[in-house]
Amino acid sequence: NPSNNNLYVLDGNLDIVGQVTGLAPGETIRSVRFMGDQAYIVTFRSVDPLFSIDLSDPRQPNVRGELKIPGYSTYLHPVDENLLIGFGYDVYVEKDSAFNLGIKVSLFDISDYDNPLEISSIVLGGAGSYADILYNHKSLLFSKDKNVIAFPAILTQKSAANPREYTQPVFQGLLVLGMDDDRQIS
Repeated sequence: NPSNNNLYVLDGNLDIVGQVTGLAPGETIRSVRFMGDQAYIVTFRSVDPLFSIDLSDPRQPNVRGELKIPGYSTYLHPVDENLLIGFGYDVYVEKDSAFNLGIKVSLFDISDYDNPLEISSIVLGGAGSYADILYNHKSLLFSKDKNVIAFPAILTQKSAANPREYTQPVFQGLLVLGMDDDRQIS
């Protein structure tokens, strides 16, 4: 039985007034971000669809855009009304299985609601790398004014011979990233 993903809009009495159903059958929701009358949902099975959903008419929500990229985001953080940062994993796909690799930080341009784009990404570490930001948004230090994206992490060395191979940690501490004027993560 493939999983089904649905978004429901409720009124003040918690009655359903609008819905999007059957989103990405067979995948699971990994993150959601609501921004005004917009919603962004990441689902995952082997690639990361980022859906943009229009909620301006709560009775008729609809999917406006979809972006499929390798990996998935478990947390989406707004930079401004046109940019989102996604924190998650890069993945290695083999047949019907996907394996988490390093931590992936992606910058999404959401200015064109119908065509979200990944404009920059960086993969940190290899299989077995971990960061609390993947499951706890409170571990993020973000300042757009100071150009700082920081979070604690444990990184492993990426194995050239086998990307799925777990290796010993080579870094444990605070990762500090930035975003340049060209909207590239470094």
